[in-house]
Amino acid sequence: MDIKLGKVLKRFTLDFALDMASLLVRAILTIAVVGLLFGQDAAFWLRRGSRRPRPRPQPRCPDPTAVLPGAQTTWDDTFTFMCPDFQVIRRIRSAYCNTARDRVWRFDCESIPGVSVFHELFWSGWVNNYGGIMNYQCPFNAIITGFKSQHNDGREDRRWNVRCSKVYDMVTFNNVLSNVTNELGLPGDYNVSDGFYLRGMHSYHDNDYGVTKTEIVGKHRKVRHKRVSEGTPSHRRCFSSAIPDSGGVNTRPKPKGIVYRSTSTDPFVNLAFEDWLYENQDFTNTDILLLWRNEPTVVIGRHQNPWSECKVKRLQELGIHLARRRSGGGTVYHDLGNLNVTFLTSRDTYRRKQNLHDLVTALKGRWPSLDLSVNKRDDLVLNDTYKLSGTAAKLGRKTAYHHCTLLCDVNTQALKDVLVSGFDGLETTATASIRSEVINLKDVDTSIDTKVLGDTIAEYFMTNHQGQMEQVCDVDPTSEALYPGVGKIAEELKSWEWVYGKTPPFNICLRKPVNGLAVPLGVYMKVKKGVIVDSYMECPLLWVSEGVIQDIGYSMRGRRFRAVDVQAGLEKSLQSYRRMSDDERQFAERLGQFIVDKLV
Repeated sequence: MDIKLGKVLKRFTLDFALDMASLLVRAILTIAVVGLLFGQDAAFWLRRGSRRPRPRPQPRCPDPTAVLPGAQTTWDDTFTFMCPDFQVIRRIRSAYCNTARDRVWRFDCESIPGVSVFHELFWSGWVNNYGGIMNYQCPFNAIITGFKSQHNDGREDRRWNVRCSKVYDMVTFNNVLSNVTNELGLPGDYNVSDGFYLRGMHSYHDNDYGVTKTEIVGKHRKVRHKRVSEGTPSHRRCFSSAIPDSGGVNTRPKPKGIVYRSTSTDPFVNLAFEDWLYENQDFTNTDILLLWRNEPTVVIGRHQNPWSECKVKRLQELGIHLARRRSGGGTVYHDLGNLNVTFLTSRDTYRRKQNLHDLVTALKGRWPSLDLSVNKRDDLVLNDTYKLSGTAAKLGRKTAYHHCTLLCDVNTQALKDVLVSGFDGLETTATASIRSEVINLKDVDTSIDTKVLGDTIAEYFMTNHQGQMEQVCDVDPTSEALYPGVGKIAEELKSWEWVYGKTPPFNICLRKPVNGLAVPLGVYMKVKKGVIVDSYMECPLLWVSEGVIQDIGYSMRGRRFRAVDVQAGLEKSLQSYRRMSDDERQFAERLGQFIVDKLV
């Protein structure tokens, strides 16, 4: 009975499935026939209920020259524009396309009256992030002469790189900020006013700027708010006058000038006083000229290696100081026959090359026979051959100083003796000095000495500032009452941690020739921040055991790269290693003494 009922149910299920399939086929055929009769395909009737409108094609941006005659860029492109030689930007025009969400640009340039050369040309680097605020002004009284720009499709914005150009004898003043030069989504056209020059730009980018647009759809009026994002911000530009049109005469009032002459000859005190002025003096309306001399000293740059720049051990034997200054540049030798000159100013009025040209003018005005010039490395040279002065600078956010040496009557024999490395196998990435032939001014004109040289420079400095020679001040930089904190700075500059510990990482190999060996023994060390972080030896195992070699290497690790520390480590190693034979101990002691003698 159960078997028969199962067969009946199975047959009923099969018949029902066949009937439903037949009905579905008939329905599809009916829809297809109706679609053919009415000229539409079946897909139209299947999609009819969704009521989704087809996307409208986006209008393309017109040709750039159609919306901005003479346009020099295209939509969404990366471009670089530079004015022709000796010209600056005078007019900026732009047009906007909502589809590309970008602007096209046209820049017009013209010459500056009386200017036939730019002494410095430099790019700022990117001055804004995509979507961020831009607020940039060319430093050092420079003027804008070009732009680079990149567009980002995702952020629908541009970032900018500014080309700045500088003329040494040009000083900008009367800085003013223009009105908004274009509204969001609208064309822009800005002409720089007569007598003014473009120095900077301020802008913002607005992704959420709403534009209300009314559209009629069927019989219903609907208001749609569309987001409009400009491909570049609306710009407010910052301008300042550089050279008036009245014959090119500079009407900027002279800044106040002060001349300090240090009574100290301690190199650490003088370097500390220089840095104290940099940190504590207000240079908004005042420039300072500092004249100073040092006892015999080798002064290395902030990022240099003393062991690769000079004979450190020889300096100690001769009683010559070793100092590391806080500015960059190369190594110089000071003694009382050398005059050091420091120009301290605000960052905006910093002018390194102009300072050097002023020195040339001052010296040639007093001694016309001197054939002085400034070379490409910003050195003062005599007869285009002999170096008289090295130069370096430190630039801060608001202040800056530029200092240089003047060889008047220096002990050139000592200079040549100590300014060579005492190590052959030293490898370093530290800044290396450029060796040059030097000469003393006194060798050219015997009437020149450091006192007359300083007075000549101070007098010329005062002619360019509001001040009199009577205002040249002899100052004692060790006075804590007048200059609180100078002593602390001097102690920092004198410390081992500063002079040696600030040395960039280096590797060194000390080699000791040994009779009977074709290859000398090698002691290898890796040094970071003046501390030996790794060391090992190359030595024949026939002379000493491998354990002794390893122990000598381990004994120097973690110790300062100086004689007293290394010697203490070697002595401790020799005392603790008891399996050493007498010959091994004698060899280890001689090798240790060789290493210590090489260090300071």
